[in-house]
Amino acid sequence: MFNTQTNDFIKNIYNEFRKKTKIGIFVGFILKYLGGFLLVTNHSFETIKLNLYTAFSSIIGLIGFFIFINGCASYIKLKGYRRRWGMLLGLMDLLGLIILFLLPERSDKYKVFLKDLEDTFSTKF
Repeated sequence: MFNTQTNDFIKNIYNEFRKKTKIGIFVGFILKYLGGFLLVTNHSFETIKLNLYTAFSSIIGLIGFFIFINGCASYIKLKGYRRRWGMLLGLMDLLGLIILFLLPERSDKYKVFLKDLEDTFSTKF
């Protein structure tokens, strides 16, 4: 389908995307728990400050949650599985993350990645 130079280029894109996906999972995980930690420690403020602090903590936690879910979905897609399985594993939190990293890669992972790239670049506008 592609020549050797193109295959090397696609593998480089794949590996770069994989690295960014792992960073996204890590950042989402940290932000999610940072928001929860801040939410738990907000007991000594005045009422107005307490409401702002609660809102800020909740927003950080939600942003981290969505980054984490998206990172899990992207990572499992790189392993050759459907994104929805990654989202479900992301909802399982730490247990899902362990399962995600222990899942074996499918032998056709580059085919799935190539198909997504072809679909992206062959879209008619």
